[in-house]
Amino acid sequence: MKKALFLGMGFLMSVSAANAQMPDMSKMMSDAFDLLDVNNDGFVSSNEYKNFIEGVDMDALLDDAQKQNKKSRLNAAFKTFDKNGDGNLEKDEFLALMQTEAMLSAGERQAKLTELADNPDKMNAMMQDSLKKLNEAAEKLKNMSADEMANNFLKGISSNIADENYFQMDKNKDGCVTEDEYATYMVEDSLRTASDPKYAFTEQQAREIYQDEKKAKPNCLTKEEYLRNYDEMLSAPVDADGI
Repeated sequence: MKKALFLGMGFLMSVSAANAQMPDMSKMMSDAFDLLDVNNDGFVSSNEYKNFIEGVDMDALLDDAQKQNKKSRLNAAFKTFDKNGDGNLEKDEFLALMQTEAMLSAGERQAKLTELADNPDKMNAMMQDSLKKLNEAAEKLKNMSADEMANNFLKGISSNIADENYFQMDKNKDGCVTEDEYATYMVEDSLRTASDPKYAFTEQQAREIYQDEKKAKPNCLTKEEYLRNYDEMLSAPVDADGI
């Protein structure tokens, strides 16, 4: 469920590639940036960007080799448009990347459509496969209540936020968040998101929270541990006072 919210994004952008000059294309790309930026820090990190790349798998017009080529191109594009090499794309960098990708994809997709037009059996098989996948998805949703769908949706959002939180905490990307890394991120992030600075975490509070995190080693919080703790926190019952 962690990445399900974004799997359709690559497909959405590639479908629009043939209409790269559409008046609302810029807004669509801007909305894509806002959706990818799960922690609302004004950047799309390499961790958040990978959700976009996985959306390529949803493009029914591309075969496996073409999907892999497109993923490789998108990975290379991230490094090209990340001007300062900090592992994050600012909004203008992301929009420039997407405009370039839309133009490249438009030519590829036109060639693919021309190929399919000359092979109606192949086009029909592709359409049948897409219809089958849609029916399978609809079948899964059919017996799900509105509350279950809403809970799954919110769980997916929370999971993506937690994943990005850990990615940002783990500065040296060694898979082990220390108390210093944890406290630094918690203070900076709460200052950024708090409605008033007085509600932000102090360093002492952040360090106390770290000590309460369930972990196998005293000064090493793994991603698995953090995600599990985060999920437990969200699942914990809330009393009448909201605590």
